[in-house]
Amino acid sequence: MSASNTSTLVNFQDAAPLIKERLPLSQLVREAGVNLKLKGREQVGLCPFHDESTPSFSVNDEKGLYFCRGECGARGDVISFFSEYHGVEPGEAIALLSRRLSINLSQDQPTSKKPQQASPQHKDALQEFHDCVAKEAFRELMARWPDPKDPITQYLHSRAITETDVRRYRLGFIPGDGPFHEWVGGLPLPSITQTERIRLAQLSGFLYNRQTHSAFQDRLLFPIINRGGRVCAFSGRVIPALAPETNNGRGGDKYRNSPETPLFDKSQVLYGLTPSQDVMRDPDTAGLWRSCLSQPVCYLVEGYTDVIAMGSAGFMTTAAMGTAVTEAQMRQLLARFDKLLVLMDGDQAGRKAMHKIMLLALPLLKAGQRIQGVLLSKGDDPDTLVQRFEHHRKHIKQYLATCQRITPEMVWFSAFIGDVETPLSVGDQVRIERALAIDGAPKDPLWRLALGRYVESRCGYAPGILQSGRMGRLDDDIRSDMSELDNTRFWLIRLGRAPYLILPLCRHYQRRWWFRDTVRGLLASSGEVPQGLRLIFRAAHTLNHTNSESLDDWPSLVARLLDSGYPSLWLQQWSSTLSVKTSSTDSAYQTETVNEALWSDEWRDLLDSLDTRLNDALHQAVIAASFIND
Repeated sequence: MSASNTSTLVNFQDAAPLIKERLPLSQLVREAGVNLKLKGREQVGLCPFHDESTPSFSVNDEKGLYFCRGECGARGDVISFFSEYHGVEPGEAIALLSRRLSINLSQDQPTSKKPQQASPQHKDALQEFHDCVAKEAFRELMARWPDPKDPITQYLHSRAITETDVRRYRLGFIPGDGPFHEWVGGLPLPSITQTERIRLAQLSGFLYNRQTHSAFQDRLLFPIINRGGRVCAFSGRVIPALAPETNNGRGGDKYRNSPETPLFDKSQVLYGLTPSQDVMRDPDTAGLWRSCLSQPVCYLVEGYTDVIAMGSAGFMTTAAMGTAVTEAQMRQLLARFDKLLVLMDGDQAGRKAMHKIMLLALPLLKAGQRIQGVLLSKGDDPDTLVQRFEHHRKHIKQYLATCQRITPEMVWFSAFIGDVETPLSVGDQVRIERALAIDGAPKDPLWRLALGRYVESRCGYAPGILQSGRMGRLDDDIRSDMSELDNTRFWLIRLGRAPYLILPLCRHYQRRWWFRDTVRGLLASSGEVPQGLRLIFRAAHTLNHTNSESLDDWPSLVARLLDSGYPSLWLQQWSSTLSVKTSSTDSAYQTETVNEALWSDEWRDLLDSLDTRLNDALHQAVIAASFIND
């Protein structure tokens, strides 16, 4: 990338075309660890968004597009790839890629709030400094690894941290046998002067005031990676054998963390969520990361070593930056994973932290997403747990399955409703309805429905969300063209000709939750229950207390339904299906011989398939008891 473009300011909306023009999509995909091979005009490799053994992911640089022909069906361009792979919003992806390509964006671009303001040049220098420190600290640690007597090597072995773990998380070490400014002076940063290096070291928290040594020296160094795959901060842990030197006037805390800088806001970053760019260039470590990132479940733990231990056992694991989980961090997790499992100590502090996370997550959950908390037994943490079971993934999962579970609806009910009388008083009912209306309740319709059912199961009261649902939408949907619903319209033709079969065919399914919900106006889109079936279900409900033997033909059905309160609009839709023949297939159903046995088998196949599909959709929206086995 030449420097000739660095002086021109580019509007945010004009940056995307420039990025697509200047950055080959295949280059970005390769940086994500995908080994691409040329096949015709396209390049093909294993999809980075799901596990597969046969390459189905194709990249076309001429068109600037990628497409997965496998199970995930991922597709898009260079910006959507960066956004999906790193779990960032498209706007942030444009900002990060623009910075990489030296595209200076004008000030009217959307930006997130930063702890400190700094010029782009200053941020670039700080970023280069962080990346270089991380690389040199990693090289220093790896140079000491072959020596079993080295304090850092002994400590890592005592924590069951392997060389693979070190490479995967790019752990590092800065020796404390000399002043920090001398070590910094040896960094390969030809464009940054020694004076500027010291200033950057002070800004990033390595040096304070007139110190000559850094509190990060003689510690195990954990680089913190931002969503762009770059190093934005560090955390250093005391090494017991070096503790006297570490505590010699240079800070005696167990962990020393970077302060907030123009690169680092601890409320926005999660440790272990994103691999560094260097790690993804290594085929071995890139393969480990791809395997974890493609998993449906992400484990949220408390500490850095917990992340490394769980990761070494094959679990996708992340941790907050030494503070309570924030909404921004939870949004990042839910943008990348549909299932979250939170591991906390079972003591009072662990329970309190767990409850906060559950209440934080509940309003953010969307259909198909789940979160569940696991309270570990006294004295257990993920690190010791992995060591006890010798990194055996299956045994660890079996143990976690025996631990006490906490779900967001349990915490929500306790926090916003609490104890209720039996039977419920009017005050209890009002409190329930108010709880469902406040910000702490889910926004997603399926999750609101699931929470309403949870309330009903707990106290026997059906909230308004279960009683009214989406009745207003139902009439609008019924007005749509029935000819689009070829898979159900023929049943309107059949049962319009033989209405006495409506009750016998529906009787077996009338106790199913989706049948009742459809009758009450829920499941009101054709993607949930097709219009034709909704007309039939409501007719069966209306006819429940009538004599079906007298329903010999369409006129008798119309009269019975109108007398029983069946909406005339729905009868008009049904009637139009009988009278308007949109295809030769419709004509065939108008004249076919009534065959009760055949129709019964076909109806059962249709509704059993519907039952399976709707139950699967509902299970995705609620916390399943077998969550840990996913």
